[in-house]
Amino acid sequence: MDDARLERIRKKAYELWELEGGAHGRHDDHWSEAERIVADEDAPKSKAPRKRAAKGAPGVSGPKGTGA
Repeated sequence: MDDARLERIRKKAYELWELEGGAHGRHDDHWSEAERIVADEDAPKSKAPRKRAAKGAPGVSGPKGTGA
């Protein structure tokens, strides 16, 4: 793992820790979540999963032929 990526993970884990009020005992959870976030940020955009619109969201029609 390169130093720049490791530093990004450290900063993100610290940010998550601060957002939870600085409570102790969850450093492994914060580190794992930070690793996931950084990996998602580094993933090629074409491979990122697309978010689906919620059913009934504006601009989203139902299945063809249902009139929905």
